[in-house]
Amino acid sequence: MSALLKSDHVTDYMSMLQGVALFSGIQDNEMALQELALKMSLISYQTGDYICREGELGDAFYILVEGSISIFKQTPDGDLFKVAAVKGKDLPGIGEGGLIGSEARSATIQCDSPCTCVLLSREKFEEYIQKFPSWGLSIYKNIARALIKRLSKMNTDLMLLHKALTREVRG
Repeated sequence: MSALLKSDHVTDYMSMLQGVALFSGIQDNEMALQELALKMSLISYQTGDYICREGELGDAFYILVEGSISIFKQTPDGDLFKVAAVKGKDLPGIGEGGLIGSEARSATIQCDSPCTCVLLSREKFEEYIQKFPSWGLSIYKNIARALIKRLSKMNTDLMLLHKALTREVRG
């Protein structure tokens, strides 16, 4: 169930947003944080629920604030392979690509315990950046940095796999 953040809790959510890397460019701007917090909603999940599934089209960004999740990738055979486990105390962001466009989710996220997330829909984010383009640009830059970092890691991992496969083939 999703519910808009209560206005009496906006200050709490502004403080939480300051700890999220995606919003580091506006973390010292109280008005920017307040306006963003007002665009967000709170959503709860039960143990075993899926926040998102690999291949689904993304349309939102989530911040895990309570609970723990596992992140899975699908193997070529269709099996799920656990690649990470994350706790809400770290305020991990999930699915920043959903703020940009309707691209397929790159992983499956499953709740290992009851979880609470703060959700920012692409629609609400687009309203925010239309009204405050300079703040939106700062967030877009952080999205680009996060995606570049992941791409760089994937390239490194791919080269390590290539090297290991080459050694195995050559004996």
